[in-house]
Amino acid sequence: MKYLKIDNGEGLFLQDKEKREYKPLSEMIGTDICRILLLMGDDDDVSFDDNIHTINNDATRIVYDNLLNRFKDFSEKKDAIRSEIDCKYKPLEEKYL
Repeated sequence: MKYLKIDNGEGLFLQDKEKREYKPLSEMIGTDICRILLLMGDDDDVSFDDNIHTINNDATRIVYDNLLNRFKDFSEKKDAIRSEIDCKYKPLEEKYL
């Protein structure tokens, strides 16, 4: 699934996965970032448009670039993060479940 994309010089983020609906980055709020991270955590096919130079607005280009780098980093490290969490909480699961 593509979580960030560039269309007609505008940076967009995935608003609704089922409907494949995108919204401009200027409308993104904190809960959108959290929702995207949660979706990415369960997705093995994560992709992004990374040709940021085609974004017309300078401010949007900066925001897009920062989000792109953070999301790529999370995507690359999500298995290690999941393993670390599983190891940390395994004794508690064994004890209480």
